[in-house]
Amino acid sequence: MKTENAIPDPWPALAGVLLFLLASFLVGGDPVDDAGITFRYARNLAGGEGLCFNPGLRVEGYVHFLWIVLLAAVEIVTGVSPMEAGPLLGRMFGALSVVWTALVSAPLRRPGKSGRAYLDLAPLLLGTNLYFLLWSQAGLETPLFTWLLLVSLHLLLKGGRTARLGTPLVLVFLCMTRPEGILVAAAMAMDALLERPRLDLRVATVLLVFLIPAGLYFIWRWTYFGHFLPNVFYAKADLGWRTGLYYLYAFLRRLEPRILLPSGVILMVLACTVIPVLVAGSRLLVPPLRLLTLVVLLWLIGVAYEGGDWMGAFRFLVPCLPLLVLTGAAVAAHLAHGGRLKKILALLLVGTPLAFNLLNGTLYACLPPEHPCRTWFHQRRYYDDMASWVKEHVEPGSLLALGDMGYIPYETLNMRYIDFLGLVDPTVAHLEGGIQNPNLFLYIYNKKPAYFLSIVHHPPGGNPYGHTPVDEAMFGFLDQDLPKHQRLFVKVKEIEGWVQDGERISFYVYERRR
Repeated sequence: MKTENAIPDPWPALAGVLLFLLASFLVGGDPVDDAGITFRYARNLAGGEGLCFNPGLRVEGYVHFLWIVLLAAVEIVTGVSPMEAGPLLGRMFGALSVVWTALVSAPLRRPGKSGRAYLDLAPLLLGTNLYFLLWSQAGLETPLFTWLLLVSLHLLLKGGRTARLGTPLVLVFLCMTRPEGILVAAAMAMDALLERPRLDLRVATVLLVFLIPAGLYFIWRWTYFGHFLPNVFYAKADLGWRTGLYYLYAFLRRLEPRILLPSGVILMVLACTVIPVLVAGSRLLVPPLRLLTLVVLLWLIGVAYEGGDWMGAFRFLVPCLPLLVLTGAAVAAHLAHGGRLKKILALLLVGTPLAFNLLNGTLYACLPPEHPCRTWFHQRRYYDDMASWVKEHVEPGSLLALGDMGYIPYETLNMRYIDFLGLVDPTVAHLEGGIQNPNLFLYIYNKKPAYFLSIVHHPPGGNPYGHTPVDEAMFGFLDQDLPKHQRLFVKVKEIEGWVQDGERISFYVYERRR
């Protein structure tokens, strides 16, 4: 695909980056707990242990190989730890994503200056989006993936030799950052077939440039870990279409200030489908917008199939945000060529989410970190308290059982862990029924962990309950009527956590009886 080589004004991109950096520091936030898995892999890799969570056990408990390699390389070269490097690199790739949003907007511009201002606002729309801000400093691969996605789109829309060689190589890096990159590659292939429905030398070159390095990487990781898919796919196999569709529904309905979803995103979704047909006409469905629409649709289908991950602020949908922003801005730019009613609609289409972003971002930043609306991205100190207790009371080299792998294992590298969620344990991941399997506790017990680190929910006015079935099973050992010889574990410590959805969260530490 080749489009007119329009060059965007650099000032909107610069303004978007400055606003993004300012807002990201005002909003703040810790790396999320799940990033601790990534950090432990990166630290072990940098330390010569290889890609492993527990030294000596190869298990692909992640889906973002390139991000782990990047964090490990930073530690080797600079000495900066993954915990410190993750948010810094995230902000860098977040800022680059804002810039590339401006670059991708160039082929969407129409001749003349009418409507150009709407596309110029696209970088600001992305840079002020709270979802994007939070995940750009959460320590995971989301901003890197988003940037690589935009780079691949920019190269493809630019066309020429750069597109034939650069786009497939960037797509390989995209797939190495998250497996869902294959959905983006599929969308681009579908778009290419719509424009050029026959195989020729140029198309064959693009396929080879993508398939050879991607195939070599796939063969290496399959040989290294011994499984066709990453371990986390098997661990979350109980998710599916019903969960995924509800995930998408929840994303669209969460308009309250606590979640801060820009209300304009619904208009932008309509902009991809209904508005172009009913208002602007078929002329709007030019190749660049057709490509963006295909990527968004395949991505949403993929999320529905996977079931989402239900982490705060809908991480799985963040890579779609710049595409929705660009589509909405392009529709607004097209409507700006029409009459008064269309111009008002164009202003609403872009102005509403921008105003919503600024207002609610400000409200969010004004809340204290311990506020229940913010605790999901401010949990580090609670996990650090638990990690400090482990370092002080548990002998190095001990085996501990834990469900939420993250901060605690990262801060206690000299401990071994068994994961009763199965993310970094292949046996648990392949159990029929996963964490609901009745043999799960027996498997973990037979591993003889010295301690169980359990997460417990305390609802107001109700009985406490465990975070997972294994956490729930541990309550049985608190029963005072249980015969002494059956009390295999005893609770030795409770560490206070945070408040979430009205529930008080705490950690229980169970010690194995000698």
